[in-house]
Amino acid sequence: MKHLEEFLRGTALFKGVPGEGMARLLRHLQGAVHTYEKQQDVLHEGQHAASAGIVVSGHIQIIRRDFTGNRDILADIGTGDLFAEAYACAGTAHLPVSAVSVEKSRVYWISHARLFQPMEEGKDWRSVMLENMVRILAVKNIRLNQKLAFISRRTIRQKLLSYLSEQALEQESRSFSIPFSRQELADFLCADRSALSSELGRLQREGILRFRKNKFILLRSNPE
Repeated sequence: MKHLEEFLRGTALFKGVPGEGMARLLRHLQGAVHTYEKQQDVLHEGQHAASAGIVVSGHIQIIRRDFTGNRDILADIGTGDLFAEAYACAGTAHLPVSAVSVEKSRVYWISHARLFQPMEEGKDWRSVMLENMVRILAVKNIRLNQKLAFISRRTIRQKLLSYLSEQALEQESRSFSIPFSRQELADFLCADRSALSSELGRLQREGILRFRKNKFILLRSNPE
């Protein structure tokens, strides 16, 4: 429990909560850690949203599947990241998305009911946590707008270059890694995998970029 407490103190959700407050807050929240195997659903489309989760270890993706089985990756959730908080706070009766464990993962779940129930004694440290949650939601909204900018481009080439250029800016380097496999990148950009792979090959032959698996180097500025 002590190791978990130290880990959670380092996450964005609990930033600013001191040690003595953290112990009290975690006792109040009564959260629980669950383990999920690779490719196991962490949340199922259609289920009631009652809790928010923090990835303690592993890797989660938020996806939407259509009737024919095609999927769109909406978000990539790494260790320490919060997810499903918007649905939990909204009390969503039927989740429109699923969360899938990309690798074996552990998730710390916080129930919506405990999150909004006042602490009984002393300083109510939920105020710090809830302020952090608002900030997290704001950042996620910005990232969602970024994704809309990527996928609204007319061609796969434009989608790719828009996304890869943004990654280079965020990582402050022309050489960077992305968190997606080729199929996952296609799902994230709402593109056909074969067409996306072909376009990557063309961009490499034209000397615009180099890549190996999920590692990329942008060779030109503003290649569009």
